Amino acid sequence: MMQPRRRMYTVLAKRFTTRFKPLGVYVSVLAAGFTNTPVLEKFRFDPKTMPMKPMSVEQCVSEGLSGLIKNRSRVVPGALNRIMNALVPASLARKMEADMIDKGLCQQVRRCEGLGLITSAIVIGRWHR
Repeated sequence: MMQPRRRMYTVLAKRFTTRFKPLGVYVSVLAAGFTNTPVLEKFRFDPKTMPMKPMSVEQCVSEGLSGLIKNRSRVVPGALNRIMNALVPASLARKMEADMIDKGLCQQVRRCEGLGLITSAIVIGRWHR
């Protein structure tokens, strides 16, 4: 069963497609998971040590365009992403992603403390580990 938010995007895409199809406009939602882009480096993620290896930009773009060409209302690139998307509830997937981001930020704070770049870190919420 599709989770409410995932379903909402799919329903919206289908409704927009139905409404704009007479004008030759199709709408697709690209639900890309972690993709190997510079943003990973900003969060201090090492693609080699991430629990789920991020897909390449080329794969994401290729599968996204393929879905767009086929007028699919929803495209989930990457086999592992499709499996996770089908089996893992959206709330758990968001928690897993948030935990990965927190872990990366915590490591960055610890590195800065270790290098003496900051003398004390303000620890907020669940960053305190």
